[in-house]
Amino acid sequence: GNLLGKKVYEKSIVKYPKLKINPGLKKLNKQEKIVRFLYISTQFHIKGGLALIKAFKEVYRKNNKCTLDMITYIPNNLIHVVKKCEGITIYEPGISREKIFKDFMMHSDVLIHPTYMDSFGMVILEAMSHGMAIIATDVYAIREMVKNNFNGYLLDPPISKWNGTKP
Repeated sequence: GNLLGKKVYEKSIVKYPKLKINPGLKKLNKQEKIVRFLYISTQFHIKGGLALIKAFKEVYRKNNKCTLDMITYIPNNLIHVVKKCEGITIYEPGISREKIFKDFMMHSDVLIHPTYMDSFGMVILEAMSHGMAIIATDVYAIREMVKNNFNGYLLDPPISKWNGTKP
């Protein structure tokens, strides 16, 4: 509507991909009290990977009852920094979707998606279908999936290639 006007907007329908809700949802074990965060991206820098590492180090310092699994490429100049971070485990991308669902999303509590540039963010829908809460930056279509303080939290991006709905 913002880009093409009211006439086009009134004839348009947005349909998100249909995802099956996973019936075997793992909920946070209250006795265990460990929060498992998950980050998935092949584009470390524009998806906020460095900011996430800095934020997680601070969170872990204050309360070490958390973990962060990162499925991403870590730039060579940062590998030594990340390896020193307690609570963070790095996995190379290229893991099959089914394995991500079974081995990561089924056992994680919160998806962290601190992107600076994203037009949709399919990983958010996938995480939601596994009962995960979402923490994401409020860029473009993400606010259509994540309702702040309802199914997750939206953060103002420190930088973004989006100006509302316009790149």
